[in-house]
Amino acid sequence: MVGKLKQWSGIELSGKRVLDIGCAYGGLSIALANAGASVVGIEANPKLLAYAEANAFGTAQLALSSADISTISIRQKFEPGSFDLIFLNDALERHFDIDTLVSNVGHLLAADGVVHFRTANSNSTRFILSDGHKKVFGLPLIEPDLWHHLNQKRAAIYYRPISIYLAMFQYYGMSNHVFIDEEQAIMRRNERRLGLQIKEIFSRARAEDISDASLRSSLRKQTTKLRDRYLFDLEKHGSDFVKFKYGTTFLSGFFSRRAETLQLNSPTSELAEFGRVVRTAPANEDMPLADGPSDASGVAEGKSNKEVSIESVEDSLGRRVGRK
Repeated sequence: MVGKLKQWSGIELSGKRVLDIGCAYGGLSIALANAGASVVGIEANPKLLAYAEANAFGTAQLALSSADISTISIRQKFEPGSFDLIFLNDALERHFDIDTLVSNVGHLLAADGVVHFRTANSNSTRFILSDGHKKVFGLPLIEPDLWHHLNQKRAAIYYRPISIYLAMFQYYGMSNHVFIDEEQAIMRRNERRLGLQIKEIFSRARAEDISDASLRSSLRKQTTKLRDRYLFDLEKHGSDFVKFKYGTTFLSGFFSRRAETLQLNSPTSELAEFGRVVRTAPANEDMPLADGPSDASGVAEGKSNKEVSIESVEDSLGRRVGRK
């Protein structure tokens, strides 16, 4: 990711003051330091921090500190505007108090600074079928107070719509944003395959042996909403939109205060709800699709991909948009 940072955003790491929030084992912090940045890595978990210190020993010059970004005490460690670049790599979904978290990020970010984020996508069909952290069905859909029915251990993951993060960063003055199609979902995902995954999710919520009535009711309600929303999005916004919204497992991108701070070096697309999305498709356009080959039968008849998808997906899900 360090190697692609300049390609995506035009950011030069050399000499930059960088904060890596939730640095865990220290891999990203070490890579950033070796690229010429002045790096501070913070981690609230003492065991992970010890690993980071061991990994950094003799390999990189950086500062590692025990700190929680979601507490106001972080402001006692650092002056306002201390960092040119802040990384939230798999951190947003691990904190309950994101209001304080984002407020603190705004406090620590320089006026012309940039925030890079990467967070689990609550709309990912793959994560709904098998959560990326606990490997169980349905976690991103249901209310957190019902999670214990699916996973006895504390999950410590909070799946939120990306719109919540967009609103929060805008509220604290970081209103400019761009997403990165890091997984090349727009090119590699297949909306027909996504539709079949939606159907599988819908069916499993009704076929699973779920003894708790509240959990059963929540799963059925939320999977119905998911199905209806997918069909609405496909009809209203088209193929690229649903492939990015439902086919991406981890959403990533940048926030900044000033639009001119982000000098994008890659082509972008405009997608409803998301705004600018950097396309990262490789030069080889013949790369096989990650979700399997698409059904080209409708194309042979002269239909557009969107027309094929809406018809086949709606039929496979057993309803049409607007049908009760």
